Amino acid sequence: MPRPVLGGAGMVLFGSVAAGGIRTLAGAGLGHGENATIVAVSLAAGMIPVTAPEFARSCLSLRLPRTAHRSWHATSHTLTRAVGTPAHT
Repeated sequence: MPRPVLGGAGMVLFGSVAAGGIRTLAGAGLGHGENATIVAVSLAAGMIPVTAPEFARSCLSLRLPRTAHRSWHATSHTLTRAVGTPAHT
């Protein structure tokens, strides 16, 4: 299968998951302190590999097995290509 087809399918899948997540957040009742805190911490933790790659790398080297390093590297590479910003400054 050609790479552009796989890339397009990946974008559609990512968009579907993102839309479902946004729909879920819309009904989460973020006016309550606990729900807003959970969402804020989750978003912050999810952005660490993009915004602070050295911090993320140091956290991974402390506790996670080698498979997690490969997984983080693949995720970081995918995010970098999707956003268009290099993860390493």
